[in-house]
Amino acid sequence: MKIARNPERTQWQVIVTSVVNFVGIALALIREKKYTARKIARPISLRGANHLVMKSKRPTLRRHQPVIRQIIRVTQDRFGVKIRALAVMSDHVHLVIKVGSRAQFANALRFLAGQIAQMVSGTKLWRARAWSRPLKTLGELHTVDTYVARNPIKAGIYSQRDGFYIVEGVLQL
Repeated sequence: MKIARNPERTQWQVIVTSVVNFVGIALALIREKKYTARKIARPISLRGANHLVMKSKRPTLRRHQPVIRQIIRVTQDRFGVKIRALAVMSDHVHLVIKVGSRAQFANALRFLAGQIAQMVSGTKLWRARAWSRPLKTLGELHTVDTYVARNPIKAGIYSQRDGFYIVEGVLQL
C-alpha cells in the first residue's frame, strides 16, 4: 500500500481512511447482491390447494403450450399431484395444484420447471424462483380458480385449447 506524503495526515489516518473506503465498497456490493436462496421453508397447503406462478425471462411460453401441457400431464402421473386450474400465458404459467406432502410438491415443482426449461429453451428459462401461496379457504380457492380461468381471456390470447375440464377436482388435459 502506498502511503501519501501529506504532512497534515498521519500514517494511521491514511490506514483508517483506506479501511473505511473498503468497508463502504463491501457494504455497497452486499446491498446490490440479490439472494436467490430461500430463507425459510416455502409455505404450502397439504389439505387445500396452492397457487403457483412460474415466470419466464422471455415471452415464448404460449407458442409451446402443447409441450407444456404434455409436461404437466406427465408431472400429474409421475408425482400424483392434482392440477385444478392452468393458464399458460406468454411469459408465465399459473397453476392451482393439490399435493399430499411437502416432498411431493418440491419434486413435482423441480421436475416441472426443469422439463419446461429444457423443452422450451434448452437453457435457463425462469426469471426467478416459482412463486406460490397456499389457498386456505374455499373462497380463496374459488377466487384464484376464476382468476386463472379468466387470465388468458383478459390478455386477449384465449383459444379453444384453453378450455379444460375439471373432473373430481383433477384437471383433464
